[in-house]
Amino acid sequence: MAQKSFNIRLDADEKRGFDEFCRSVGLNATTAINLYVKTVLREQRIPFEISARVVTDPFYSDANQKYLLESIAQLEAKKGRQPKSAADYGDHKQPVSRKPIVRRDPDPFYSDTNQKYLLESIAQLEGTPL
Repeated sequence: MAQKSFNIRLDADEKRGFDEFCRSVGLNATTAINLYVKTVLREQRIPFEISARVVTDPFYSDANQKYLLESIAQLEAKKGRQPKSAADYGDHKQPVSRKPIVRRDPDPFYSDTNQKYLLESIAQLEGTPL
C-alpha cells in the first residue's frame, strides 16, 4: 500500500505534551495518529464523545460561589474573619479542589478486545512513517 505524508500544525506545548504522553504509553506520535485514523475508519465515527457539555469543578458550583461571595462581603464589611485553616471553613473538611474533574465512563476503546487489536496494530505500524 502506498503511503502519504500527513502534516498538521499544533501549539508547541500541545505537541510536547502529546509526545510525552505517547512515550509514556510506549508509542510515538506517528503510531498514535495511525491508530486514531484506523479506529475512525473501522468504526466510521470519532472514537470519543465530542460535547459542549462542561464537566464542572465543585469549586464553581452555585452553592460554593454563593458561600464565597457571602464570605467576601463579610470580610469587606469587617464582619467576618479570614480562615486560618481548612477547619475554619465549618462544614468543609478540606479546601475545595480547583483541579478539573475528569469523567471516566466505561469506554469500548479500553475493552480487552480493542486493546488486543491496538497492540497488534502497533506491532504492524512500528517504525512506519505517517
